[in-house]
Amino acid sequence: MKDELTGADYLHSVKIGSVLGFIVGLFIGIALLLYLGSEELNNWPWVASIPLWYGIGWATYGFIIGGGGVFAHVGRTAAKAPAAPAAPAAPLVPIKPAA
Repeated sequence: MKDELTGADYLHSVKIGSVLGFIVGLFIGIALLLYLGSEELNNWPWVASIPLWYGIGWATYGFIIGGGGVFAHVGRTAAKAPAAPAAPAAPLVPIKPAA
């Protein structure tokens, strides 16, 4: 059975989703600039804002997806529950044959 998620798990998931979304968006923005290769676009003084805005947009998307707890277990080790002590076995009693 899956573990119940706590508030800290959801917060961790939102952070991971936002960071991954920003990285993906940043790379998509850079790829867009490289793919277009337009002289007019590359001479625009705000051309560096295109990858940043893509990163912010995808970080928002990652924030929404991460809010559902999808990334809650990313980068965390599974906490082992303490083992319950074993109950002592019943003592062996020899069975006496009926006379």
